[in-house]
Amino acid sequence: MRFASKHVLAGSRSPRESALAALLTLPHAYGGYALPKPQLNYEFELSCKAAKIWGHSACEVDGAWPNAKVAYEYQSALHDGRASRDSIKHAALRRDGWKVIDIGNGQITHEEQMDELAREFAHMLSIRFHPRGKGYRAAQFRLFEALVR
Repeated sequence: MRFASKHVLAGSRSPRESALAALLTLPHAYGGYALPKPQLNYEFELSCKAAKIWGHSACEVDGAWPNAKVAYEYQSALHDGRASRDSIKHAALRRDGWKVIDIGNGQITHEEQMDELAREFAHMLSIRFHPRGKGYRAAQFRLFEALVR
């Protein structure tokens, strides 16, 4: 996977977050979805109304495309028991116009589910999504084997 090292994003807090970012952003030739690079562990100020909902003036998400107000949160097994807190956080983010997607480990390990997530992100980011080409599925299989299985 040395070919992918130049595409690694800084700021990840876990190997799975790094794998998710790589799957989303690596070029199609490597089996990735070629989405724009998100800002990892993106922290930003909330509006007063959103801060009242969240209980804090600032918020952090695992990955974000700030210009489009699109974010994602990776839900690891260690994340169990935080659903109530996350729903409050997401309500605050929605109040400020953000779209947030929760991504579980089970989704990261299945190409079909990742295909759908990537398609949804592309739609939210208003970009075309066509991860096809000669050898794409074979490259995708190798990438998933190397990163998440």
